[in-house]
Amino acid sequence: MGNRAKRVNNIEGYYNSIVGAVLLAFIACYYLVSSFINLPIVVYPFNVLMVIWVAAILGIQILYAIRIKRSDMHDNGPSFIKNEHFTFSLEMKRKSTHLVGFLLICCYFWLSVPVFTMIQQLIIYFEAINANIWGIVFINVNPAYIPQMVSIFALFCATYLLMIPDLFRVFNFRSTIFKNFTKVMRDKEKNAVGPHICLTVGSLIPMLLIPNYLIAIAGIIIAVFSDAAASLVGRKFGKRKLPFAERTGKSYEGLIGGFIVAFLVPIPILLWGLNIGMTLILALIGAITVSVIDVLTPLVTDNYLNPIFASFAMYGVYLLLIL
Repeated sequence: MGNRAKRVNNIEGYYNSIVGAVLLAFIACYYLVSSFINLPIVVYPFNVLMVIWVAAILGIQILYAIRIKRSDMHDNGPSFIKNEHFTFSLEMKRKSTHLVGFLLICCYFWLSVPVFTMIQQLIIYFEAINANIWGIVFINVNPAYIPQMVSIFALFCATYLLMIPDLFRVFNFRSTIFKNFTKVMRDKEKNAVGPHICLTVGSLIPMLLIPNYLIAIAGIIIAVFSDAAASLVGRKFGKRKLPFAERTGKSYEGLIGGFIVAFLVPIPILLWGLNIGMTLILALIGAITVSVIDVLTPLVTDNYLNPIFASFAMYGVYLLLIL
């Protein structure tokens, strides 16, 4: 994928594809090592359900690609638009996908335990009728780990759901099942990984590595909503351009809008387990971190960088404060 982006002179897309591949390789190695030392990230039978989910998505995508190949349907492919020509309405449609960040919050705080309980009850039911499908009676997991484990499971499933069709988009746009959602893209996404993949992959890193899952989720939520706010405010009201943002067209107005949202959105999450003083300090650190990334505008997309750096910056300060 990276080479395809490079062939059309999409340097940002090239770097984003390479970084995505490195992060996915790291996640795969971390997952395998954790399972090998008997500390699985996703416990049985959720890991089996994840494999079934991947097989289902891949099967649906392949069947759709075969159907399209045999049909006479014609498609002109996606439209790649330069950043400066992106309208506010197009930006609204793209950033509406960031609302899925609410799903992570709902999954962790309200849905994880009911989902876990439902799976557990199904296992007990099948065991009671001697179906012996799963080979176990009770899921072996620390109850305190259930919200984090189910959230990671959901994030993995979301990543596969988005990533598999996106690979088909890059190599043959007509064959992707999500082509109606990728009709209009930025020019830096031509022949390269999509922004939604970058965000889910970037979000997996803090969820896997940061022991304090409230801080990990807060960092991800900062990344999700501050980026959307900065883009929308900048597109609508941006007049004064940032000094280092000639390539992206980012503005002071967008930066301020993103900073305010980045400071406010993690507060309710952090207050779930931290005092008000600690919460405000960590929210400020997260907001400063994503704002610095926004100003620097590196070639690697902030959809990777924001959730990772915001989460780890907040966790680092948290460790210093509790010493």
